[in-house]
Amino acid sequence: MKNASLEERFLSTKGRINRKIFILYAVCFILFCLFLIIPTFLVIISTTDGTVVDISVSIVSTLIELALLPSLFLGIKRLHDLDKSAVWIILCVIPLINMLFFAYLCLIKGTDGDNKYGKDPLSLDL
Repeated sequence: MKNASLEERFLSTKGRINRKIFILYAVCFILFCLFLIIPTFLVIISTTDGTVVDISVSIVSTLIELALLPSLFLGIKRLHDLDKSAVWIILCVIPLINMLFFAYLCLIKGTDGDNKYGKDPLSLDL
């Protein structure tokens, strides 16, 4: 994984990732969203022109939606580390359950050793 391309790391559902990588990405994603949402909120409360607000919200929404794709892929890889099928990622769209599911992905240790989804990410040189 050390020489893996960005596409292999973030835009692929093959392989496994450990808790540390998953949590680091989640923190980066949250910071990215805050970086986009806070200025947009400031524009909304300081502007009376609806066009500017619509454009700002549209741009921010699009950027956040694009950033969600790698999140789903990394969630699938995290499920693979737990020796679970990618189908379980559907829990991300159920309100309240999604928070428990996220905590599960962050807190539960992955499968020791290799599993059907790949090598143990803790044994790989990252």
